[in-house]
Amino acid sequence: MQQIQPQMLPNDMNAMQITSHVILPQVPVFKPHMITSGVQQQYYGGHYEAFIKDQHCLITKVEPDVQLINEKHIEYKSEFNQQQEKDTATKKKRTRSQVPNPSKWACNVRKIKHQKGEAYISRRGKYVPERRIRNTKDCLKSCKYKCNERINDVDREHIFKAFYSLNTNEKKHFLLNTTERNYVKRNKSVDSNHKRQYSFKYFFLVRGVRYTVCKNFYLGTLAISQKPVYNVHSGKSDMNLPKPDGRGQSEASAHSLPSEIKDRVRKHIMSFTTIDSKPVKQFSRKKQYLESKLSIKQMYTMYFSDCNKENLVSVKESMYRKIFKQEFNLHFKKDKAGHQLCCRCKGPIKKK
Repeated sequence: MQQIQPQMLPNDMNAMQITSHVILPQVPVFKPHMITSGVQQQYYGGHYEAFIKDQHCLITKVEPDVQLINEKHIEYKSEFNQQQEKDTATKKKRTRSQVPNPSKWACNVRKIKHQKGEAYISRRGKYVPERRIRNTKDCLKSCKYKCNERINDVDREHIFKAFYSLNTNEKKHFLLNTTERNYVKRNKSVDSNHKRQYSFKYFFLVRGVRYTVCKNFYLGTLAISQKPVYNVHSGKSDMNLPKPDGRGQSEASAHSLPSEIKDRVRKHIMSFTTIDSKPVKQFSRKKQYLESKLSIKQMYTMYFSDCNKENLVSVKESMYRKIFKQEFNLHFKKDKAGHQLCCRCKGPIKKK
């Protein structure tokens, strides 16, 4: 076999290479084409090119550089797609029997942010900034306790974060354990009509050591006013325990409905029968189905008309819906078009 010497085309030196016994690398990609006779055309990137060479010559054309995408961009794109798929999977359709989550209510979110000292928007739309340590007085020069020398800024930051990590009742215990209330010592014959009765002492416990501090240093470290200290001492018991929070604990609320009115709603709902001709059960674990022609709105209108005939007090539609959803596992049967219903179970007949 005659060995062919490698040659180079003069017209297209940059784009063409003629090799005989040369092994070309894999990158960039090459396309070998064997020329056995006169002219052969090949298609490259939208245009044809003609190559004319001698017989038994191996002609290879270097492919243009392929634009490589950054690996980080591919990773970010894949992560974004995965996150998008997770979001679509987690977004479930809200059903009627979904359990409410009070932790996500706007009023409770506002309370939690206020308790942690974070910024929030009040019910009236006013922006309340976050709590920060205040320095209202230079305790190095004018303070007799020298608070800044005893407790540095790092310890103050730890006390501040520990205080706002507590709940409302624990904060009351903290204020009682770090303050003292004493009667004011005075001569009764000299000043008997003086309004001030108590004096307060403030201190912090740092690394097992109790340091007495001034009032401005104490209130500035906790970012509070003097009113919480007064209130916690005025409502404490003889055992030096704070008064428990009584908000929302009253059973006799002025806005609560009598049990008789609610029982009337329950009796009206239980007066219906299911599609299986069975009575409606309260707090049933299994789903019970009513007729497809009914709806909560129609049931409420029937209840409202019955109350008007008997001159009884009726509840609002929202209360009727609340009792229907929370105390009963009732659903309305949806009839599919084109399906026959069974005479016994009232269900669709499946075609074989």
